[in-house]
Amino acid sequence: MSAFELESVLSAAPGVRTAAALAVRDELGGEDDIKAVLAVAPEFDLTVFGDYCRSSLPRFAVPRFVEIVDESRIVRGPGTGAIQKHLLPQGVTGATIDLEVTLAIRQKGNQ
Repeated sequence: MSAFELESVLSAAPGVRTAAALAVRDELGGEDDIKAVLAVAPEFDLTVFGDYCRSSLPRFAVPRFVEIVDESRIVRGPGTGAIQKHLLPQGVTGATIDLEVTLAIRQKGNQ
């Protein structure tokens, strides 16, 4: 699955206005994880997003990390309209949400 295809699926999630997919290097040398950088609408819900990703994407393409940014941070280049990923927050930052951990905690709390 290409980054363009992944970003198209992520952008179609409920409450998502724009999405970019970035690779996050695994510190232990395993497979890279995926970070979704999202510009969202007020009605965005992280649990709904996680469920949407799991039902719409192959397991290997489901983002592990999510970071929500202002839509102005997701800049498209002239000509191709490609997202300028080098301008986005790279790696895991203080604002990055570990989707696996967050959703597991929410599920446990609802039992």
